[in-house]
Amino acid sequence: MKALLLTLPLAACAAPGDPPSLLPRAIERTANLPAVETAAVFAPADPALAGELTALLRQARAGDAAFARALQSARGQSFGAPRESEAWIVAQTALSGAEAARAPTLDALATIDARVGTEVTSGRDPARALAARDQIQAIADSQTRRLRALTR
Repeated sequence: MKALLLTLPLAACAAPGDPPSLLPRAIERTANLPAVETAAVFAPADPALAGELTALLRQARAGDAAFARALQSARGQSFGAPRESEAWIVAQTALSGAEAARAPTLDALATIDARVGTEVTSGRDPARALAARDQIQAIADSQTRRLRALTR
């Protein structure tokens, strides 16, 4: 009797109707077909793209130059000073200046990300935009590394 009472909750979990088939589904039967190679066909490039990419790269590089100047002035600060001391406040202010100087580069990165999306959704080849994006991303990554090295 006890064994019967213990199996009742398990019976309540069973779903009514036919159990699912373990036979291969239609998609699984056709999955072994040879792949058909298709070449990507893109719409003509946007004529304004080259100018936009040049301007964004120029903006990122100008931001990097401003960042380098701000970082240089922050290098002489005492980041290891006791919290809330005069030296610590000066160091944090210099660090904030270096962070703020990154804005043009990070803005260029955000803009080019949107531009890559526009190229893709418009059916145009995003290769040129992606190449420029890689360059801007490299600048932003370099800034991040230099900033971390400063505060270690």
